[in-house]
Amino acid sequence: MKSSLAILLNSLNLPALSNGDSAALKSLQRDWNQHSARMDCLAPERELADQKAAFSAFLADPTEENEQRLAVLADERLTAKRYGLLHEAHAELRRRISQKAAGIVRPELESMQHALQGELDAREEAAQAEGISKRTDERCVELREALAQVSLGLKTLDEATNITPVEDRSPLDLAAVLLPREVDAPVA
Repeated sequence: MKSSLAILLNSLNLPALSNGDSAALKSLQRDWNQHSARMDCLAPERELADQKAAFSAFLADPTEENEQRLAVLADERLTAKRYGLLHEAHAELRRRISQKAAGIVRPELESMQHALQGELDAREEAAQAEGISKRTDERCVELREALAQVSLGLKTLDEATNITPVEDRSPLDLAAVLLPREVDAPVA
């Protein structure tokens, strides 16, 4: 079931995201998922498990390659630093992906905001001409609420591009939250 905002925006006949923008969001989502998977592999709790796995692999097959892997993971502090730095780098890449997604979503939201403001202004003039209060006119109230939602979406977008890696959102999640129209489900 579509929200009242989505129905209202559809009635304004605003253009949807272009195929290029949709493809770009899906590509950004794939990149996001790859960096998320790497971040999971580099989580601090994985360090000890990787050390044990390297130790077991060396005992099972004492090759130079397995010895090298064990040596690299042997020092807990260095391994923690490596994992921490790589985790941070992937988090930064995800933040940049979110900013690129915001660059795609922002013009759509601004277009919606402009169209809603124009429609609201026109409806308020028509209501006054009909002798109806623009504060109580049903269509004016509906348009004002929709405009507030889109403005909140823009504010959320601004906040989402300046967030910490723990709080970040994937590109399609961001688009789905901010754009009331149907957005494809995140790509796995």
